Amino acid sequence: STQSDMGDSSKFSIARLLLLTMLSRLFVRQSVLPWTSSSTRAFSSAVSSSTDIPTAPPVSSTTALKLLGLQYPIQHEVQHTKGPTSPLGGIENLPFYVSRTINSNLPVYSEIRNGGTRHLTIIRRIKGDVEQFKQELAKVVPDVEITEKVGRIEVKGFHIRKISLWLRGLGF
Repeated sequence: STQSDMGDSSKFSIARLLLLTMLSRLFVRQSVLPWTSSSTRAFSSAVSSSTDIPTAPPVSSTTALKLLGLQYPIQHEVQHTKGPTSPLGGIENLPFYVSRTINSNLPVYSEIRNGGTRHLTIIRRIKGDVEQFKQELAKVVPDVEITEKVGRIEVKGFHIRKISLWLRGLGF
């Protein structure tokens, strides 16, 4: 019984070590993580030093959106925030309009369908030239299926943060 317990615990520690190493390489580029043991840190530093990956300098979200070559460029520098924000204005020359909800939120939602296998981002309350809106949206989220339905636009995948930043940057 102790032999099988020892085998299970070593399998668990190897799996834990691999998981922590992957997390440290994917999400945090620091040499010491608070939840790791000294043996994990030694292994993690040996792995990361053998395969150093150059990282690009940080770019703000709206700066990245400005580089997309949009026909209607971003007018305002915005950051992602939680909760309602006020419209920034400057949308008079746009051929489309996205009205906010009664709680001053942008009408961009996530939806999961087909038992969790289909992820969608839904944009509602679009008025004006919906085709032009879809063309600009296709530049913001490239290579993604965009479907127009009655009263909404459906985008395949979860893109709420990027679409919300784009709309807020336009002034909505």
